[in-house]
Amino acid sequence: MEKNGGEEVIQLLDHETEDESINIDKNVTGRNPNNDTGCCSGTDKQLLVSKLFYLFFFSAFGCVAPYLALYFKQIFISPRQLGIIVSVRSFVQFIFAPILSSLAERYNKRLLVILIAVLAYTACYVTIPFLPSDEKPPACRSKATPKQDSDDIPLNTSTPLSSLSKLNEISMSVNPPRSDEGEDYYYLPWSLFYAPPVDKKKSERNHNSVKLSVTDVNKHLSDTSPLYLSILLVVTIGYIFGSPAQTLADIATLQSLGSGRTHEYGRQALFGSIGYGLVSFIVGASVSELKMQNPCSGSMDTNYFPCFICFGVLMIICFFVSTGFRFRVSENDNSKKNESPSDTKSKRNITFESVVFIVVVFFCGSASGFIGTFLLWHIHELGGPQLLFSFVSLFNSSAEVFIYHISHRLVTALGYCRVIYLGLICYGIRFFYYSYCEKPWLFLPIELIHGITSAAVWSAFVYYVSNDAGNTTTLQGVVSGVYGGLGYAAGGLVGGILVHELGTSAAFLMFGEACLVVLCLFILTNIIGEKRAKENVNSTSESETDKENKD
Repeated sequence: MEKNGGEEVIQLLDHETEDESINIDKNVTGRNPNNDTGCCSGTDKQLLVSKLFYLFFFSAFGCVAPYLALYFKQIFISPRQLGIIVSVRSFVQFIFAPILSSLAERYNKRLLVILIAVLAYTACYVTIPFLPSDEKPPACRSKATPKQDSDDIPLNTSTPLSSLSKLNEISMSVNPPRSDEGEDYYYLPWSLFYAPPVDKKKSERNHNSVKLSVTDVNKHLSDTSPLYLSILLVVTIGYIFGSPAQTLADIATLQSLGSGRTHEYGRQALFGSIGYGLVSFIVGASVSELKMQNPCSGSMDTNYFPCFICFGVLMIICFFVSTGFRFRVSENDNSKKNESPSDTKSKRNITFESVVFIVVVFFCGSASGFIGTFLLWHIHELGGPQLLFSFVSLFNSSAEVFIYHISHRLVTALGYCRVIYLGLICYGIRFFYYSYCEKPWLFLPIELIHGITSAAVWSAFVYYVSNDAGNTTTLQGVVSGVYGGLGYAAGGLVGGILVHELGTSAAFLMFGEACLVVLCLFILTNIIGEKRAKENVNSTSESETDKENKD
């Protein structure tokens, strides 16, 4: 599950009217809400419940979320199949979270629904490692030890050999390699850059660690495999019923804060990021020495079974914490009834700049989904150890927490457009770096800019939306769903197909090039928009001057 704690705030502000937030029942909170002024204050019981919920909820996902792709890789799930699982998960969450939350609010069953949601997540992830996984791909059944020619296999890709050879034949005839490249480079016809070289000597040295890294239908489960279909079914059902958990927790938190303190939501949700980072590192480092033999390749793989058990334990604690939530019955929102037709029309007046902005949001969500799904997969193919995966998760969360602390000052100093520019540039840097870097431990330094591509970019989106006076309400709901729902799903699905067909290096390379295109489009749109705004101001001032002269 992706950590989008701040995203839900924007979507939830539309569910509660201002009058409802101001008149919080003191019998629910037990104290005056203004007593809690700090991130760690325990004077407000309801805010303490929210802090503990975010802590245990995201700590639980920190046990499995970073390493789920690696576990699926060990049981022979292909990149395309992994992308389908991620996309279905995100899309189901995008559809059912608002539906079930609205139904729970309508029938005043929000506490019951959030408890069911927590149990659904628990059952979903605890069930996965117990699914029968004795099924093996055809290559394992035909040969006890698959034999491959290391000279023909790119070290750090998952590319089918037949597809790669066909691509080379076409591309080399159109774009012959430079004289200093030799035959170790391959070139994608649609790519702006040459892909990384194939180090044949290094491939031979690491032959054992990349035995099954080639995406071949014979080395992965089929799309009709009972194991793959069972995982897909369990994840789908689990996320249908579990999707409203965070949404309802956010509603309870915002009700406790009141309208004058909604900006303090981040202080409550911050416990989620802290828990996610620390637990993912501790659990990941703990299982780094737990090994089990791969039934197909014979290599020693990390045993991720304890991660699922820790998830179940933390979620059970989260379940008991959730019983402390107190939801207030929402009254009918009269603001919609009193809304004039002119106001409704203005809110539906979507500009071209808003459409381009949504495209940028969609791409950033896709980029986040692709990195979150296949970054550790890529590092694993390079021979990275389990301890490194734990450090990557820790660096990501630390950078995210730090940027969230300074995001307000950053956006105020640079402006939201420049922060989005910076975020897209950093996304491009990350993609190109991932594509060309071949040393697993050298991935750690680049993870320090994760905070810019996540926390800073999301904060800029929030400010961008708040400054669009005509479409604020519309964009608030759309941005959250597009980024964490449709965007993340598209990133997992498209990324899975690219990794399956072209390999991880080429997939990161193509995402980096797409990032440059989106950046140029956004800059050009803003330049045109600024010129148009200046022209409108000048024409308005001229018309006012002419009117004064006539008078």
